[in-house]
Amino acid sequence: MALETAAELICASKMDTSAIVDEPYFDNIRMFSRYGNNFTSWPVHQRRIFPTEALMRNPETGEWKQAGFGCTLFPTKYGETFFVFCFYGVEIVMNLGGPSIGGYEDWLSDHGGISPIIERLGGKITEEGEGKAKRTYIHGSFDAAGGKEFDKRYQMGLSSLFLKDDTNKT
Repeated sequence: MALETAAELICASKMDTSAIVDEPYFDNIRMFSRYGNNFTSWPVHQRRIFPTEALMRNPETGEWKQAGFGCTLFPTKYGETFFVFCFYGVEIVMNLGGPSIGGYEDWLSDHGGISPIIERLGGKITEEGEGKAKRTYIHGSFDAAGGKEFDKRYQMGLSSLFLKDDTNKT
């Protein structure tokens, strides 16, 4: 999924697809995904960031619906690129460059434990009501541009292929 997301973002940004095909940065994960013979494991970080029943607005209708799933890529100050996938409140994160999760753990520490798929993209989790009427809501637009601005504001390692601004191409 991480490689597919990277490919989708590169294609959507109209970058040359050789950026993912020929980029040595992805050699380790490509080899591990295809053959599994270069490392014994590829660690992931997993945590619950909101309850399964959390609601968010449907961007087309404005109706409150159960939050399902989403994914994004983000950089760390070490120049790593991490993939985050959220499935009904469970956040799963992995490093695209190598079998290490330490850079993400540092990212969490540096940012007070916020989620790279919620707060980094401009979202916010709130709880409303009390007792059995208590509900969790996820607000925001979850815009990739907001993630880029967050990363610039915190001076993250922007060497990642996915965070380059291609609007000023010559």
